[in-house]
Amino acid sequence: MSPKRDPEADPFATPQEEPLFMALDDDDPEVQAIAAKARETLPHFEALHARLAKHSDAYSCFKFLLEDGEYIAHVWVRFLTRDAKSYTGVIFEIPHEFKRFKVGTRVQVPREMIEDWMINDDGTMYGAFSLRYQRSHLPKNRRATFDRFVGITCFADNTPTG
Repeated sequence: MSPKRDPEADPFATPQEEPLFMALDDDDPEVQAIAAKARETLPHFEALHARLAKHSDAYSCFKFLLEDGEYIAHVWVRFLTRDAKSYTGVIFEIPHEFKRFKVGTRVQVPREMIEDWMINDDGTMYGAFSLRYQRSHLPKNRRATFDRFVGITCFADNTPTG
């Protein structure tokens, strides 16, 4: 039996034994617009990744909907490479219910299934449209712990709007 969770507690303030996933409503027009924006700006992601990878410890990720039997989750994947039609990455966190996929599993995802992208360059976050959305819906007193949890010190303003 797992301990009861205090609904008022800030889940980002304490270390978690499992990844902390926040649900997004796939039918929400704003969430759909975020995914469209991410796909439209993939060329910016690719160029920024190529530039930053040469001289920094920046890490790049992309997000997509992963299905494993009856379980589904929008997961972030560490970006490895791409070709004209897809991105390849490695899973670095996944809900424990997933059986076919584990941390370290390589996945190849068609470009049209990409829902978001981000590059974290020493706390400066590029892209991350869904994280910005999630953060904007948190109470103001929880945003700083969310930022620390995710590793954000600031959001870059030069991400194109589409």
